[in-house]
Amino acid sequence: MGLVMRKTSKWWYGRYKVDGREYVKNLRVEIRGTRPVSLKDSGSVHFENSRGEAQAALDKLLDVVHSSKSETQLAEAIYEARSGQKLKRYAVKDITQIWIDKPRKKPPSEQHSKQVTSRLNRLVSYLNTHYPKISRVDQLRPIHIQAFLDNLEQSGVTAETWNKYLVPIKTALKRAGVPAAREILQKETDTVSRHPFTVEELQAIFEAAKKTEPLIYTLSVTAACTAMRKKDCCFLQWDNVDLDEGFITVKTSKTGQVVDIPLADILRDEILKQQGKHPEYVFPEAAQLYQTNANGISYRFKKVLEVAGFDTGKNRSHTELKNDQCSLEELQQAIEVSFSGQKKKRVKSVVSVYLTGMGIKPTAKATGFSPSTVSSYLNELESATGKAIIRGKRRPMEKIPKPTRGAMRTKRENGLNKASLRDFHSFRTTFVTLALMRGMPLDIVRKITGHQTADIVMKHYFRPQREQLRNAMQNSMPGLLTCSTRQLKTPIDQAIEILRTLDLNVSQNDLQAKIDKALNLLQGVSV
Repeated sequence: MGLVMRKTSKWWYGRYKVDGREYVKNLRVEIRGTRPVSLKDSGSVHFENSRGEAQAALDKLLDVVHSSKSETQLAEAIYEARSGQKLKRYAVKDITQIWIDKPRKKPPSEQHSKQVTSRLNRLVSYLNTHYPKISRVDQLRPIHIQAFLDNLEQSGVTAETWNKYLVPIKTALKRAGVPAAREILQKETDTVSRHPFTVEELQAIFEAAKKTEPLIYTLSVTAACTAMRKKDCCFLQWDNVDLDEGFITVKTSKTGQVVDIPLADILRDEILKQQGKHPEYVFPEAAQLYQTNANGISYRFKKVLEVAGFDTGKNRSHTELKNDQCSLEELQQAIEVSFSGQKKKRVKSVVSVYLTGMGIKPTAKATGFSPSTVSSYLNELESATGKAIIRGKRRPMEKIPKPTRGAMRTKRENGLNKASLRDFHSFRTTFVTLALMRGMPLDIVRKITGHQTADIVMKHYFRPQREQLRNAMQNSMPGLLTCSTRQLKTPIDQAIEILRTLDLNVSQNDLQAKIDKALNLLQGVSV
């Protein structure tokens, strides 16, 4: 054991053995002065001074190595010998802050930071409860982190959620120089993919949204025609829209990919309606709602799905969520007739804010009134007009309609919450599935959706249903290799059978739904 001088390095090194294994460590002491040919010889004064400093550093390291100090202290000594600086000790309560302070090329979103902070705070709370004697991060061992993760698993979280806890824990502990989670591997996930909507289901959703949620109708059309995510739909800007060329060009919020999307006629119509409303955003009401309550859009869309006949999985009540389309001008006229004086002015201000898509509480905050006052004004206006103005208000129904379409959620094999099968993001799956089934090249689909690889598109978004696969195979393969022994009915035959078997005793809604289905089948038939 002793000092080592390397020809190609300006640093002193120390050689020593532990349990028969030899180590050579950089002592972080710089060699100064004129070097001798061999360490057996003497060098200049400056050289000998640096030799003395290096020997002192080596002696300090050897004292730690051969002492009865803990494994943690030995690791700290080696870290200090390597880096030339003391290992910073963090308190357990600082784990969240360690993750926040990590240098990044791009700062995490506010929502992501909030989620990660919540998960790391849960870890800190668990450690404080079950291991109160552990106060520093460097005292953590794999058994402590594994115990927390086991507790998560026992609570019923999915493998995906389990992984979402593990990743920031690894990040924070690695930055603190603590290997407690280094050997813990992520779990295999059992992803439940969203189901695409059929063309008939899309039309039903559009009709339900038109009747109950005009804002959601606009966003639904945008998502269905462009495959854009909810946030990108809400914050679509006029600079991204080229009405002359018929294209939308956006940089996706999630992947940062710039995509060009042809403008469908139905979407063009919705965009034209928005001209002059806002200088920046195409859909200013949606942008404002997303900023104040991003989950509110998802909640309102689920209510539209319920109106369209999708199964919520809950017992359907004797009430319905009804919202009549009312323009600001129409309600202003009703206010002129039904109210007077200062109250008329107050009701007008409430209605003008509420019709932008804000809820009762945000409207109250914006107008300076109490929520109960806002609610009272809107209820009085409903009584005066006979219109269902208040969104989310349940109203009595004469008959409880049964679900006529698929489930919105399904149970997981593991996990507390049900997995979503049909929600706003299903528009993205729908676009990919319909485009590929109709023959659009995969690379074009990938460019429109903004995915970096075709694998992601095929793995997560291409979800054809059985009937779509059967029809595609029937149209593409020779009869010998298809189900030609059981001939598929043409759209005309299917429509005739639906109309022939109509039951006139069913409700008006069910009767109209069957007629619409028959008409939809006939729309694709050329005469």
